[in-house]
Amino acid sequence: MVGQNEFDDLNPLAKNLKAYSKEGLNNMVQYAKAACEAIAQVCADCRPVIGGSVVPAISFSKKGDKNPAPDGNGYQEVAGDGLYARLIPLVRESRADLVIDYHFWYKSDKKDYKNQREIIDKIRKIAPGAEIWNTETGTVDGINGATEFEQARDIVRLYVYALAYGQKKLFWTNTIEYDWTKDDSSAFDYMGLINNPGNTDGLSHKKLSYYTYKKMVEVLEGSDWDNIQIIQEKDGVYVYKFIKNALPVWVAWNDNEAEKQVIVSGMQSKQARITEAVPKRESGKDVTDYKGAFNAKSEKIRNGKITLTIKDIPIFIIEETANSELTPEVSRDNVH
Repeated sequence: MVGQNEFDDLNPLAKNLKAYSKEGLNNMVQYAKAACEAIAQVCADCRPVIGGSVVPAISFSKKGDKNPAPDGNGYQEVAGDGLYARLIPLVRESRADLVIDYHFWYKSDKKDYKNQREIIDKIRKIAPGAEIWNTETGTVDGINGATEFEQARDIVRLYVYALAYGQKKLFWTNTIEYDWTKDDSSAFDYMGLINNPGNTDGLSHKKLSYYTYKKMVEVLEGSDWDNIQIIQEKDGVYVYKFIKNALPVWVAWNDNEAEKQVIVSGMQSKQARITEAVPKRESGKDVTDYKGAFNAKSEKIRNGKITLTIKDIPIFIIEETANSELTPEVSRDNVH
């Protein structure tokens, strides 16, 4: 609904978060409240979303918090309250159902997906009970050493991790790469799930991330999003349990360079199907058969549990039952 650019327009002197004056903040509050009222008048069922925080660890912070610097390197002390930490509670006085949005993306493989938890926690402190969205998330390939595989792997880590901590929605920044700069110097020129032939590399194929996104939606769509369990977050191994059609689906991955063992328990069937989330190809251009693109195998369940050795590829674990569809056909393309 209201983005950072709109706030800057209201206060031309605000060159950064610290530059907002008390009068400027008051103007922003009144602007946001007026926008909420206008939305309510034309659409009683609509909910306003306040968004545009591109440095959320700073803008959602209260005075004295230690937060990641804007470039992600190290930590810095925030001298003053963050803009959104001051603005949002005032706007919620008149619109308690305000949805809080932030943007989160990174340009290299630093396992930065876990920084989402800090941002979610900060939002909950300033807006208890508010629904949290991320309308611009992403990571790259083809820049800063990041590969198609790493981008595809991080789709699962980004989405599952945020959802497990109660975030309601995530939107990938764009399906097709942007073509913002002539020399492709913008990270957004590398974030799409499909290459943009207008960029300097001339590539146009669907990336591995395209197929991983499609597989993730296929496996998890229809889950009970209010009943995601964090099973393990220890020693670099992460396991989460979803419930879909009254049946469990586990998602697991390993952040370590070396393989790790993980035990998944509480199973009721005789065997489970294990499917890797990233296609078994170096590039999406090599994927010619979606059905056969992913490594998958069945494992016997003994005493209600299985022991798996996992690498750096996220996996989906689904119990095989007589009434379950393990890899259902999809009648539509889940990536638009």
